[in-house]
Parts: sequence; C-alpha cells; structure tokens
Amino acid sequence: MDTVILLREDDGDISQFEGIRVVCIPALEYIDLNTQFDVNDGDVLVVTSPRAAIILINQLRLGKVKRKLKIYAMGYKTINILKQCPDNVLAGEGTKDAKELADLIKHSEAPNTKIKFLCGNNRRDVLPSVLKSAGFEVDEIVLYESKELTNIKENWDIFSMQSNWVVFMSPMGVKSFFRNVDKECLIGKEIAAIWSSTKAALIDQGFESSLIGTPEVPTILSLLECIKNKSLKFSSYSLNN
Repeated sequence: MDTVILLREDDGDISQFEGIRVVCIPALEYIDLNTQFDVNDGDVLVVTSPRAAIILINQLRLGKVKRKLKIYAMGYKTINILKQCPDNVLAGEGTKDAKELADLIKHSEAPNTKIKFLCGNNRRDVLPSVLKSAGFEVDEIVLYESKELTNIKENWDIFSMQSNWVVFMSPMGVKSFFRNVDKECLIGKEIAAIWSSTKAALIDQGFESSLIGTPEVPTILSLLECIKNKSLKFSSYSLNN
C-alpha cells in the first residue's frame, strides 16, 4: 500500500482513502487578521483559498452580509466550503489556476465591475494583475496571514521512513519545507504537486519538471486517485538531477 505525506494540516477530509495511507504534516500555519470586513459594496467576490472561504462563510452565518453574493472561486476544497451557503451565485468550478479564473471573470463581467479579492498576505500576483490590466477595479482584502512552521523536520523524521510519496500543496509550503528539511531526505520518494505554481516552486528548488507528478484536475482526491492507479508514476528523485 502506498503511503502519502501531504504537506498540509489534517482537517479530516481525506484521512480515509481506500488503498492509500495518508499522513498530514503541516508546513504552514494561518492566523486570522480580519474577520470584520465589509463585502456589501462590491459587485463580485473572488476567493481562491480555503482559509478565505472559511472566514467568509463565518461572516455569512453571522448575518453580516446583507445581500446575495456572486462569488468566483477555484479549488475543490475552497468551492466545497462556499457551497455550505447555497443562496449565493458561485462560479469558477473546474478552473485549474488563477490565470484561468481571471480569464473567466474577464469574459463574464463588464470592465467597470468592482471586485473584492479575499486573500491572504502571501497571495500571488497573477489574478489581480490580469484583472487590473483589463480595467477592473480590484480591492484586495487581506483576511489572514500564512506563516512557515519550524517543526516540520520533527514530524518528517517520525513519518518519512514509512512513506513513498510526498505531496506539496503551495509555493509557500515548498519554501517552508526546504528551510527545514534537506533535499537529500527526498531520495527514493515520489514527488507530486497541487497547482502549476507549486510545481514551478519545486522546479526553482532544482527539481526536474518530469519528476514532479501533477494531476490534470488540481485536487487532493484526484491526485490520490492517480497515485492509486499508478498514473502519476515517475522516476524517484535523484541528487544528480
């Protein structure tokens, strides 16, 4: 049976996956910064992370949003969180990255649309840059801070010997991991990444693109299914690459 280390917190959504043992090692921690934000004066919202989705859902449940929202979102987990409040209009399901989501917004909304982008302090520039260059007014609301964890090595030493796959979840998670764990620790492991930006961060660390597995659908469940079916099988990492 394959044992897969996911470099993320364990929120119980994938602890049981038939045919695969899943171990979660958090690479980042999240600190809420803004839970009193106002989205009532924007035309549409953009949400691209589960953490931002959770904070928004809490606002909706507290009745602090006074109208029906149109929300553009991406990512299986983010969208599933937002579906907990089904009265809003949700778009973007199936988009594979920020550029694709931005293109969807460009072709769906008028250029004078006011967009509120709910994000973290380490959000990437792709989506707001594409929208601003197309004439959209983008108001970025930073809801949370992402911080690197320093105890990754301790958890890695406990679980790494039992694993044959390591899955990286975000560019910042890649940086956090390699600040704490040597690349040599990945010898003999298969490597996978969620999102093209995460794969790019691994390439920046010196990994060959052909050695990094990425599922066609950028979700954990899709990736685990591919691992189970051996459709993400690549050569193990070599220090000579």
